[in-house]
Amino acid sequence: MKTKFQLMVFFGICWIFSTPNHAYAQRATSPELPNTIFCEINATMMDNDSSCQVDWRYPWYWYWDDGSGDEYTVWAVPDGETVNKVEIPVGGPAQVVGAEIYVGDGSFPAGGSFLGTDFLLVAYDNDGENGMPGTLLDSVVITVNNYEWVRCEGLNAFDEDGIFFLGMRQLLYPPNVAPMGIDNEMPIVYKSYARQPFTGQWLFSPYQDFMIRAITCYAGKQLSSSSPKDYANIVVSRISDFNPAQGETPEDGVLTVIDSVYGMPALYFDTAMVSLPDGYYAYGLKRFNEEDSTYSDWSYSNAVYHILTSIE
Repeated sequence: MKTKFQLMVFFGICWIFSTPNHAYAQRATSPELPNTIFCEINATMMDNDSSCQVDWRYPWYWYWDDGSGDEYTVWAVPDGETVNKVEIPVGGPAQVVGAEIYVGDGSFPAGGSFLGTDFLLVAYDNDGENGMPGTLLDSVVITVNNYEWVRCEGLNAFDEDGIFFLGMRQLLYPPNVAPMGIDNEMPIVYKSYARQPFTGQWLFSPYQDFMIRAITCYAGKQLSSSSPKDYANIVVSRISDFNPAQGETPEDGVLTVIDSVYGMPALYFDTAMVSLPDGYYAYGLKRFNEEDSTYSDWSYSNAVYHILTSIE
């Protein structure tokens, strides 16, 4: 049962704090790639242009929480930051493309309303003093449009060694500000750090573990393990009637849904290519989100050119 909200002091800066684990690596379930749905989508003509192979790679989530917020915290003034240190077991390089951050059900901060407010999603290299956050790799303003897990997109942070910090910079005064969820149940991983407002000093946070889930793509490596919970319902479309030579992209073409696939491998063969006219083609994919029964936006492959006369 949650206790009443308390005001805590941390590094001489007040945090509003309520009192009301776990290392997982999971396949993740926006037109530009990579994004938080697909790292890449590749189309390759096969068999003398009689078919086209479409393959794709999913992002990975890296997190330590169990999905349930036990506590919440915000800074008493703007500019403070709360981040998690992420260390990918297989190393880098890695591309950080987004995050999910848990902000609770809206009951904290008390008397506030944070829907429609912004925070800054930040990604840092671990090249600061004693391995603390150093170089800002990338940042993007995130608007909070829902409670609980806020999906953060638009980040493009490239990290060489697979060790980085990811989290939130508070932009507003409470109570109209999204809090950071905390999972303090055992086991605790102790990878959460904080920077007090208007200073450059990073310190180990007394509150562990922040509910921040990193979403990454690999530039050179990809884990091979998977499990049934990773499987996703993917809608496949073929795109025609566009010409890259005239500056057109797959988004300018005619999209035709041709199939849907479920599970692994992340691979589809378009054998109907044998009967299609000459021209440029591409493929669009979108993922069905079982959590809220919605579909993602379409994501697009590279363009390929099909020559009917090359088919024997």
